[in-house]
Order: sequence, then C-alpha cells, then structure tokens
Amino acid sequence: MPIATSNGRRLNYELQGNGDAVLMFASSLGTSLELWDRQTEALAPHFQVLRYDYRGHGRSFPSGEAASVADFAADALAVMDAAGVGRAHFIGLSLGGMIGQHLALHAPGRLLSLTLCATAAYLPPPDAWEQRARNAVVQGMEPFIEISRGRWFTPHLLASAPDVAEGALAQLAHVDPASYAVACRVIRDFDLRSRVSEIRLPVQLIAGEQDPSTPPAALEGLRAEIPGATMTILSPAAHLLNLERPDEVSRLIASFARRHHPDQSAAQPADA
Repeated sequence: MPIATSNGRRLNYELQGNGDAVLMFASSLGTSLELWDRQTEALAPHFQVLRYDYRGHGRSFPSGEAASVADFAADALAVMDAAGVGRAHFIGLSLGGMIGQHLALHAPGRLLSLTLCATAAYLPPPDAWEQRARNAVVQGMEPFIEISRGRWFTPHLLASAPDVAEGALAQLAHVDPASYAVACRVIRDFDLRSRVSEIRLPVQLIAGEQDPSTPPAALEGLRAEIPGATMTILSPAAHLLNLERPDEVSRLIASFARRHHPDQSAAQPADA
C-alpha cells in the first residue's frame, strides 16, 4: 500500500483512476478512505481519485501527539506530494471539510475547487469535544458506535440498507482511540468564522437535511460568507450524506470539477 510521510507520521493513501483532473477526498472523523468507495467507483473512470486515512484511522499509523488543523492540512499536502499531485479538486466531509477550509486559506495554489460536505466553520461546544476525546482514551471506541449510528444515518437508511451503516460503523470501531482523541481536539479548537470570507476558490456546499451534527444552517453560514459559494441540500440524508445519497453526491462532485477544471477535456462527464 502507498505510504506518505508527514513529520515522521506514516499515512496510507490510494490513487486510482484516469484523466488529468484529480479529485482528493478527505473523510469524516472516525472513518477511513473506504467512506468514499461509491464515489470512487463512479468517478475513477473519468478522474484520478486520491483518498487517504487520517492518523490512526484505516491503515495509517496511530499518533497520540497533539495536533491542530494546520497539522492535519500538512498531512493532506504530504499525501498530495507523495502521490505526485500538484493541484486537486478537494472534497471534504465534516473534519475533511475543515481541512479543506484551512487549505483554501493557507495553500490555495494546491486546490482547484472545494466541495464542502456536512461541515462548518466552527462546531461547538468545545467542552463536548474535549469530553469525547477523554472518553475515547479511557473507554475506547465501543461507546461511540451506537451514538454515531443515530447521527450518521437517517432511519430510512438504517432500515433500507443496514449493511451500508454497518460498514461505516466498522471503520469507527477500528480507529485508534488516542488518534481519535487527537482529531476530536482538532475539531474542538477549529474556528474559521472570521476568515472563511477570504476564500477565493470555487466552493460548493452539500448538506444533509436530517443531519443533526452539521445541519443545513451550519453550511448556510458558510454559503453566506464565501463569495460565489453554491449549496445543495439532500434528503433524506444525515451526516454521512455521501453514503445515503451516493449517486447525487457523485454527480455534484463530477459536475463541479468539470466546470472548474482548467482543461475541460481532462474531466469527462461521469455516468454517476
């Protein structure tokens, strides 16, 4: 498996697909690069797809070292460098969207466009994230599985496609608790409310109407601040909206990347 190194940390990634345009995916807290399997299947015939695992998630090496969103953004850039990717259309969900916002402000030359899914410029309350981090270290990942089941998915998905939910929850179960705690504290300290209006990249926002973690109002705040940003609300969809509405999300990603790629011939329409 390909490995990128970021300040001594080893990060698992995958690059697959065809075409000059690269789509880079960053996942939600507690999930692995497998979160994007359906999008990869739909989009890899037309784009290169770059996915990676956060520290202690999936097949990346664990790290309990304190970190900030800047450190997680540096990990993303290290993955791009290891994969030989200069610029990419960045797609981030939840924590991945926070990383994308930071990159758009601090490394805009590495991004061509930004798709922000189920995320926010600030996700309070900080005390809750600190408690979650402490619980992970003391209790492990098991207590988070049932909590996440009800926040990640709508009752419709749980009834109609329980295997989809179980697959994502299995990713959560295998996360290194200390690494999970680090990522919780990254979210605890993340606050770009005063700066998102400075983003000058093409931005699209995708929200799940039934998402209790980052409801449409959170993304509406981003839309109001980021010049030219567009927004789509999917229903039924909770937090992991790309699993609940895979075809719609793939189409939105493909269309946006095609529209904002400098060489339109490099990114042909995806039959998604």
